[in-house]
Amino acid sequence: MAKRVFLHVGTMKSGTTFLQSLMWKHRAALLERGLLLPGERLLRHFHSSALVCGRQEVIDELTPAELGTWERLLEQVREFDGDGFIGHELFSPATPEQAAGALADLEKVADEVHVVLTMRDLGRQLPSHWQEVVKSGTTATLAEYAAAIEADPDEKFWTFHDAPRLLARWTQGLPAERVHVVVVPKKAPSDWLWREFLGLMGVSSEGLDHVSDNPNTSLDMGGAEVMRRVQLAIPADEHGLTMRRLTKGFLTRDVLGPAGSRTPFVIGPDAHAFLVRRAAEMTEELRSRGYDVVGDLDDLLVDPTPPAGRTADDVTEDEVASVAVGGLARMVVHDRHQRDEIATLLAQRARLRGRVEALERQLAQASAPAQRRPLHRRLRSAVGRRLRRG
Repeated sequence: MAKRVFLHVGTMKSGTTFLQSLMWKHRAALLERGLLLPGERLLRHFHSSALVCGRQEVIDELTPAELGTWERLLEQVREFDGDGFIGHELFSPATPEQAAGALADLEKVADEVHVVLTMRDLGRQLPSHWQEVVKSGTTATLAEYAAAIEADPDEKFWTFHDAPRLLARWTQGLPAERVHVVVVPKKAPSDWLWREFLGLMGVSSEGLDHVSDNPNTSLDMGGAEVMRRVQLAIPADEHGLTMRRLTKGFLTRDVLGPAGSRTPFVIGPDAHAFLVRRAAEMTEELRSRGYDVVGDLDDLLVDPTPPAGRTADDVTEDEVASVAVGGLARMVVHDRHQRDEIATLLAQRARLRGRVEALERQLAQASAPAQRRPLHRRLRSAVGRRLRRG
């Protein structure tokens, strides 16, 4: 049975991709230091989050073996005599009942269960999260999205970012000292999050680099607007998990991200004023609970001075056209390279097929029964044998 198991449940856009990349990059070294990441890759933790939270569109794609992923992770933790770690930001939307069930499962495999939440201030979270949901199919502008989350405290955004409510779901029955809130500073050394995240689990980051192999591609204001319009143009019956993988992956990483100018954008004054108030309320609520805090809760407060700069809704048609044309050019080049690769693979297949057919002919010839010798050779051999016998 494990000594402790740490469950990292979010929040989205708080450095989770960065941490996941490093945790799996250094998995073997972490194991030597007493921390087990069960499962053979991060995908198993994603599958487990879907199984725990009942995300049916993901569950429907799982194989019979993958449907038992959560149980296998638990079993591996139970068999380990050190500490275990399971983490994915998509654990965060679990209902109270789903979270309670997962915590009960974890209590059966470790002496102590710990829950970890990484956080950034809402002023940084809102524009980042809006980008993510636009990549996934949302067509609202940033101003429209901000107005929606202000009007509705149950809007899905808060499922991921209302930390007091999120932790209330995920810490049922846990003592406050086993709930760890990691506040990402507004300004900090590049290794701060990596070092502090491992440190709260009693693991040293010494000798483990913090260079992520899986950077999370962001869009500038032109790229975000192109993506939003693309989502509007995609037929409704084409939206779904497969399309989201395409838009969040290829379209963001290989097309729109590189085509953008990296023009930053800020939230508008009305949304900013709301976030100032909401962040203050959330921070005070967290402060009252006595959780173990890594960093400074004051870094969750939003500066009351509205940020200078252009909002995402200030994007011009010229900027949209520039990203769209640049992205289209990258898609054409990508298609040509794909065609070249396909042609190369087809040529290799033809050569291999020719070799296989030649080998099959040789094998058939080698295994065929020897043909009988001609009659005159058989007679000559028989006469020779008689003469030798005298």
